[in-house]
Amino acid sequence: MIEVSEPIGLCSSAALQKLCVAIEDELNMQEAQWQRQQTLLSTIGQTPDLALRTDNAFHWTSALWVLIAAVALLIAAATSGETGLAIKGGVLLVVLVVNLYVTGWDSKLRNQEVLTHAQALLTKLQDLIASEKIWEPSDYLPLYAPPSGGINLQWTYRDSRLVNLPTCLLVKDDVILLKPGQPAPTKVAEYEVGSSLELAVGESYQPTVPPACTDPKARKPLKPGKFIVKETPYIPILRACLQKANERPVSSMENKRILSIQVIERYIMPAVLVFSLVINLIRFVILDNDHGHWADMIIAVQISTIFPLLSLAAPIMWIAINAYGIACIVTLFHKSKDFKEALASDYSEEDEASYQNFMKDKWSWREVWHHFIEAFLGKSKHLPRTASLLHCLGSVTSLCCIDKRGILSYPDPSVEKVFFMSGLRDEDPFASSDSDSVFEDEVGKDQRKKGVSIQKSTDGVSREDHFPEIHTEVLTLSIDSTVAPPGLQFDDRNWERHINSLKPMGLNILLNTCHEGTVDRYSHFLDHVYSSVNHEEIKHVLKLSYRSDELSHEHDGHSDERREVHVAPRRCLCQLAHLIGFTEQATQGYDLKHQLAMYRLVNNQGTDDHQHHHLQHKARSFIKRKIPAPHLLSVCIHDPRTGNNQLLTQGTADLVLSLSTDFWDGNDLCPLTDNEKKKVMDFYQRATLSSYCSAFSYQPMVESMANYFDDLYLELPKHNRDSQTIEPESPGVARSSWDVGFNPLHPATNTTNAVPQGDKGRKYHSLESAMDKLDGHIRDSESCYRAQCGQIFIGMVASNYHPKQDIVALIENLDNACIRFVHFSRDQELRSRVFTEKMGLEAGWNCHISLLSEEGGSSCTSTSPNTLSAVSRQHSDTSAKSGSHLPECRVNMDVCNVRVSWQDMAKEDKMAASVADPNRKKSVTIELGNATHDAIGGCQGDTKEGDESTKDVHVDFENANEDNGVSEIKDENSNDGNNDTDLPGGEKKKVARTSSKETDAIDAKNMNIDTTTLSSESESLLQPGRKSSYGSDDLGTSLRQRYVSETQTLSDGTDGDTISHYTESDTTGGFDITNRAKLPRGIENIRPHLEKVDNVPLLVPLFTDVTHATTREMIQIMQENSEVVCCMGSSVSIKNVSIFSQADISIGVEPLYPHVCLNRDIYEEDPTSITDPTDLPMGLASLLSCLPCSLSFRRGDHISIIELIKEARGFCMAISNCFSFMMYSLFSLCAIQLMASLLFMPPPLSGRHVLWLVLVVIPTLSLSLLGSPFQSQIMTYATGKKLQQIDREVIVLHGFYFISKFMGSVIVSLICFGLTLYSFCCQVVGSESCHVLLGFRNSTGLWNGLKGEHYSFLVLAQNTQTFLLTFYLIVTSASFVHRLKSMWRRPPFTNHLWCAVVVALLLLEIIYFVLDVRIWNSMPAGYPLVGLRDIPLEAWILAFVWPLVCLTVCEIIKIFEIRVFVRWQKRTKLQFGTKLGMNSPF
Repeated sequence: MIEVSEPIGLCSSAALQKLCVAIEDELNMQEAQWQRQQTLLSTIGQTPDLALRTDNAFHWTSALWVLIAAVALLIAAATSGETGLAIKGGVLLVVLVVNLYVTGWDSKLRNQEVLTHAQALLTKLQDLIASEKIWEPSDYLPLYAPPSGGINLQWTYRDSRLVNLPTCLLVKDDVILLKPGQPAPTKVAEYEVGSSLELAVGESYQPTVPPACTDPKARKPLKPGKFIVKETPYIPILRACLQKANERPVSSMENKRILSIQVIERYIMPAVLVFSLVINLIRFVILDNDHGHWADMIIAVQISTIFPLLSLAAPIMWIAINAYGIACIVTLFHKSKDFKEALASDYSEEDEASYQNFMKDKWSWREVWHHFIEAFLGKSKHLPRTASLLHCLGSVTSLCCIDKRGILSYPDPSVEKVFFMSGLRDEDPFASSDSDSVFEDEVGKDQRKKGVSIQKSTDGVSREDHFPEIHTEVLTLSIDSTVAPPGLQFDDRNWERHINSLKPMGLNILLNTCHEGTVDRYSHFLDHVYSSVNHEEIKHVLKLSYRSDELSHEHDGHSDERREVHVAPRRCLCQLAHLIGFTEQATQGYDLKHQLAMYRLVNNQGTDDHQHHHLQHKARSFIKRKIPAPHLLSVCIHDPRTGNNQLLTQGTADLVLSLSTDFWDGNDLCPLTDNEKKKVMDFYQRATLSSYCSAFSYQPMVESMANYFDDLYLELPKHNRDSQTIEPESPGVARSSWDVGFNPLHPATNTTNAVPQGDKGRKYHSLESAMDKLDGHIRDSESCYRAQCGQIFIGMVASNYHPKQDIVALIENLDNACIRFVHFSRDQELRSRVFTEKMGLEAGWNCHISLLSEEGGSSCTSTSPNTLSAVSRQHSDTSAKSGSHLPECRVNMDVCNVRVSWQDMAKEDKMAASVADPNRKKSVTIELGNATHDAIGGCQGDTKEGDESTKDVHVDFENANEDNGVSEIKDENSNDGNNDTDLPGGEKKKVARTSSKETDAIDAKNMNIDTTTLSSESESLLQPGRKSSYGSDDLGTSLRQRYVSETQTLSDGTDGDTISHYTESDTTGGFDITNRAKLPRGIENIRPHLEKVDNVPLLVPLFTDVTHATTREMIQIMQENSEVVCCMGSSVSIKNVSIFSQADISIGVEPLYPHVCLNRDIYEEDPTSITDPTDLPMGLASLLSCLPCSLSFRRGDHISIIELIKEARGFCMAISNCFSFMMYSLFSLCAIQLMASLLFMPPPLSGRHVLWLVLVVIPTLSLSLLGSPFQSQIMTYATGKKLQQIDREVIVLHGFYFISKFMGSVIVSLICFGLTLYSFCCQVVGSESCHVLLGFRNSTGLWNGLKGEHYSFLVLAQNTQTFLLTFYLIVTSASFVHRLKSMWRRPPFTNHLWCAVVVALLLLEIIYFVLDVRIWNSMPAGYPLVGLRDIPLEAWILAFVWPLVCLTVCEIIKIFEIRVFVRWQKRTKLQFGTKLGMNSPF
């Protein structure tokens, strides 16, 4: 534990005050900069260059049209003297001013929205300082909390205490501790006086590491360095957020609105204006007395025609509707957060049902109104303008999650596999017998309490007479979600039969891994190992294989950009120990005496080209696959009851195996042979690729250990194959001391000959025999190392992160809604694929892409160091071409680049062996080194016929795949009559000359190769004198070499290598971790692939090997290709802020925090506490990091993202339906005016009637459609990508809908209008002087007297026309209430708002009718009065019969519209579900 000896660092209040001042200064600077950029155009929401702003509700082009119309009407009024035109022009000017003011105000709110949100955070900080809140140590995360990629913490001195402070709360002059190898979170300088060391952001602190040793050497731990912060790290993040606040992509709804406005203003309005002007000019010239004043004919009529197409009510409606929709979503969000019902498990249908019932309750309209006012006035913290919840969630196509731990998965990895060696059989009479192990008494009582039966040995039968065959046993575990918190359970119900094998492992876990006294030791040791293996001395090797990442963006130069050797953090496994039967009291009888740490560096030095390339491959393997560096930590435990000392070890399997000589089989000790080591390494290699694996061993200790070894770490010499260093045997546990003599029934086992796997003559030794150690006192490094040799291997535990069940349900619902869930994983490909498949996503071929850039010069045809698998992949890609004929050749083994080691040779002689030696008659092992393309696949002229050095070889594929060991090749000329090969243990094993079909199928399955192709080629490929089906031996050779390379692992237990580093093959342990589809690799290759190949990179659900820079770049690529991206990530990671700013909409989630020990809760807040969680460090850090996020919540809150998306999607569809109806209705008004001009009729609607319809009737009726209940199948619809350009097919389709649904009403209205005027004319002057279109023929006044003495006739006819149009729009709107449901299936009366609006509009229309007729009735005395009774009967019949016909026509068209929608849905879903591009799997 690090102690603070003197007051150091800042106090919390002073630090918060510094943070407040820094934030306030930055906000003032940004606001001043914004003020300087303000112009007259910007105050009305326009840009200085007059570019069309896509985020503006009222563009300058729309304002220009309104201004032209208003000025033209005022000119016409001044010329003609008609007051009605002046009133109409004045109204237009008022509407123009209001729209300009509202849009300018809305634009200002948008530009300052993030700034306003930041000011609210500043106010929160100031209130926290004013409250004088004191942060206790329990308010912080523990110092040694397990690291998590989504949680950025920094050891900082606050209040003279060392605390784990969130990075975004660091301020200038803070004193921090940088762990060895840790990157600096910001610009820092060394705290010591006189030191000139400074680190920029992202640069690692690397203490001086002594040179590599040649013998075991004790190293002093690398201690954390004390640094002072020079810059507040949050300020650059805040500055970037403010500067890029308005750079987010335009939403899909905004795009549709902008495109509609462009079509109307650029094409429709000019065309209508010109067409109307031409018609009226012709009418004015040709017809006498059948037209109005020239100002009316030239100006007023044209303005009345385009009047409905002007943006009058639409801008304010758009802003208000969006604010209301966001208010509904925010209300739903907060209502979900109020769901505090305790969950009995992680996720269950009962909890979901209770949640749905809770959400069905009616919302409080007071809350909706409150959130509406906040959103409308710009006071909402949910960013309704820059990142609209409504638009983005309603049209989201990809939901990207950039953090896994604590969000997608449980915060801690769960045990999924337990590996150990066992001699039990299925029905073994000694399945669980008495043991003389020291572990026996620890769990016997506990197991009996839990009902675990421990069987006793059968009397009269000696264990020494029973020799079961040793085999590996793997028990799988799964998460038990029926308990809270979720626990573990064995999948095998009879797991108790292995209790004797599990007990030592459980006690080791409790006394080592999960012991309170080892937590800080583990943390410092792992920091030391991380810094040592990633020291500058090693990085020169990495630079040769990995180019520097050039994709780092501003303020994002963090440690994840680098490629470093992985060091596995400490994992809590106490759940497994408690599942076995241990209790909390099981460790109380033991005393922790010593903690011994040991590690081995990754080899980084080579003397020749072969070693140079080998080391590159080794470094690549450690980095690319994130294989942990070899290390272990042992605890020496003293048992006061017996007085014995026990050494319990946990670490990586390679190093643990190198120290082990025996293993525990559940009954006794057995010698650890090469065969067992190979099995252990095979499991470890496979488990390490996809999970986190720890090995355990045990050893009795009788030597006393010097206390200073607790403060030192033992560094082992690097394992160099040219080195003559021999690992020392432990003198205290010599294997010869355990020999019990030769048994004639069972062949003896000695230390020089390994025991064959199937031999029953295995020797067993009791545990007391291991106590025959020589007492001594250990004082030097060599003795310390020797004392730890000769351990007893116990087993291994593989743990992994498991997805939470609600995430699995979320992904399933998203897939049904055609929303792609994309996981950006920082892990390597195989580990990422395993977790992704657990979530229910497809992660096979063509379904994942690695964003890790390719190594320089590693193409298949390069002559740089390549692997056989790379060349074989090239052959595999080209072999499918039927016309491919390769030159005939055989494998030339006499090449300097293929090294062969003889299995019976000494280690120091293996490297000097030559494959060309014709006198060798032994089986050989291929080591692939610097194998060039010509040496592998090409036929060279130096291969002479009859050359003794050229041999035909056969590969033992069955053995290679079964044992996952090194492929063995046998010289065909040796032992022609005998195919037996000598194995190390003396056992004879057949070497298959030709592989059987069953073996081929197994091999193909293990290596992901098509079995149909393999079965047809297997015979030809493995027989040297027979050509392949493709007509060439070279292809068979290539595939054979591919088998060799893909099944090769150096699992020799003596060398400590955990994986083959001789090839760059991506297959390890029989697993192919590469993406075999032809997809791009590296972020720089994504755009070229999308442009030249296919769009598969946009369809994959998994990106691996990502960094924060590549994640942001990939999200930008998705947005460039019309994807609407919702980003979900940790809200306590300062590195995520830049990604949050890039996405269309971001959701910050405060993750579940990992546990130091699962039995000791970490950072659990008291639910009864009245303290606001945002007043604590983690809550405050979450607020600061969520600045660009529209939503933020804690992972424990019951927030249903699907419900939010459903609400947003339903509202977006309602808005689309609303504005579609509004657009069609406005087009109807325009059409009726234009058709009246075309038919030389008087204007059917006056200016006041058009204003009434445009500003009152149509907007109100359109808004009522928002009250329609959402479709039940709305979450099964596909929204599709954003519409980037005008689609002619869509325009034609909308034109068809308008003509078929609305033009009938327009025509009927005009007919009724003509019949009404004709009837009035006939009553006054008789039918001889009347024309059905031109009206009064004997009048010389304007419009044949309709603007003079007969004006009351025109007023009554126009009001009747207005009423009929209102009635027809109401009838037509009934078909729009449920856009995708026929009326007989879902009547419109389910929309209660629409019903109320219809009744209100009819009443208002009647009132308007009466008032307008009385006001404008100016019939002079002596003229007959007309009324509704004078309207002809045929007009009444036509007017009231048409609604039934109109409704029928609308429903018929709706059926067609539904079919079009269904076809579009099928096509969109097919595009969503198809992941195959131009390439197919092989």
